[in-house]
Formats: sequence, C-alpha cells, structure tokens
Amino acid sequence: MSENDKRPRNSEVTKAAILDAARTAFAENSYDVVGLREIARVAEVNVSLVIRYFGSKERLFSVCLEEAAFDALLRDVPRERLAEVLGRFALHRHPSDETMPSADDGMDAQDIAACYRVCRMLICSINSRMAAPLIRARLESDLLYHLVERIGGSHAREKGRLVLALLIGLALTRGVLDGDGARGGVVKADSVDSPHRAPDGHVHLAESLLKVIIDDIPINPDRA
Repeated sequence: MSENDKRPRNSEVTKAAILDAARTAFAENSYDVVGLREIARVAEVNVSLVIRYFGSKERLFSVCLEEAAFDALLRDVPRERLAEVLGRFALHRHPSDETMPSADDGMDAQDIAACYRVCRMLICSINSRMAAPLIRARLESDLLYHLVERIGGSHAREKGRLVLALLIGLALTRGVLDGDGARGGVVKADSVDSPHRAPDGHVHLAESLLKVIIDDIPINPDRA
C-alpha cells in the first residue's frame, strides 16, 4: 500500500488536506512553479484525487483565492484604522504582529489569517500570465468591490482603484527592492522578528498616502 493510500477515504477530509497544501504552496511560490504533484505529495493523496475534486491547477488556485474574507476586513476594521491596516497588509506585516487588526477591532483571527494568506498568493503570482485573469477577477469581485463600498461618497470607484494600485505597488516594491523577493515571482513574507521587516516609518508613510486617497485629504504643496 502506498503512502497516498493511507489517508482515510473521506472526501471532505481529503479536500481540506488538498486545499491546505495548495494555500501554503501558492502563498510561498508563484503560480507558474507550483505543481499539482507537489500539492498532492504534501496533502498525502494521489494526484488523481486533486484532479477529481478540483479539475485543474487553475480551478484550485481560484478556490484558494476565495478563502479570504476581505468584506470582514473592510467592514469591521474601524474607519480611522483602515488606511493603517491596508498598508500593513501590503508591507507584509505578519498576522501575529501586534500592530495588525485583532479581535479588539471586531475581526476574527481566522479572517485575518485568511486575508493575509490570499494577499501572499496575489503578490507571489501577480507577474504570472496564467494567473493574471484569476487575480484580476478576484481583485474586482471582492477586494475592489468592498473597498469602493467602504470608501463611499463621490468618485469612490476611482479612489478604490487608486488605493488598490498603491497597495500592489507597495507590496511589489517591498519584494523587489527591499530584499524579500525572489525566484519565480516569489515574494517571501516577513515574520514578526524578521530582519527584513518593513520599518515602522515605511508603514506610517504608506498610511499617510492611503489616508490622502481614502479620506480625501487635500495635499498641501507647501508642507515639508
């Protein structure tokens, strides 16, 4: 009997194991370098079961992206902390970082972890031609939709797109220029005590820029 036949034949358990392995793989590597056989190996199942339950790598990636509860993130975090929290996600702050949103902000710890994982997946594969349509659909249908709804007021969609562009730019710049990034489009996440952890000054600057857009704060050209 092979190792892959040792897992109890329970479809829900098997699906959960596959998803867990896939989420980890896509959060650490580009879509282009992740293989179904590797996911199956980690999940301790035969690759045929991955195909049976999810059909293809494309479908599996889409299901993984559906995990995040961005609506909870954008709904439950206090408005005055929205720019700060978004900036911290973009700059790869780890979910256990004390400056990240918590139960005190009305967010469930599982929602925070899910949002973080999906942010990692988006950034790791953002340069992949194969993953681009899937990422675009996810950003449009979930993150941008809820962001526009939360910003509200005039030009909310334009502001939402600007915020999203800034967040993606921050994350990519952090990965490419600040030593996080890598092979195959990979951008590694910071741990709480990482020597490459984004400095607080960078986070505060990102927060200020996001506030200008979200809260419609006028820019004073004479201000130093």
